[in-house]
Amino acid sequence: MGRRRARLVQGDNPKPGDQLRYKIAKAELDLHGKTVAQAERAVRNFMQRIAHHHPAEVVRIITGRGTNSESEPVLGPALEGQLGELSEFVSEWQRTIDGGSYLVRLK
Repeated sequence: MGRRRARLVQGDNPKPGDQLRYKIAKAELDLHGKTVAQAERAVRNFMQRIAHHHPAEVVRIITGRGTNSESEPVLGPALEGQLGELSEFVSEWQRTIDGGSYLVRLK
């Protein structure tokens, strides 16, 4: 099987900063069911491992939309803060349209 490529639908014209949305993720990390502390450890380990083997690639981190949280989503906001702190690994990041995951370009 060949590698799938993301393709633009006719008429799509990505704005600057939207290019991540059209990339295929090299790897994924699913944080469903984790506490914030568990998720932060998992993200740091994932980023260290993947950035070492696949620099400049795009990865997906799945947080879910937070609909099962007791009050409001916790993993998404925690991840956004952590991505800002992981500047040694993160080139850019973008939340997906559905709000349940993030695309991250590694350095």
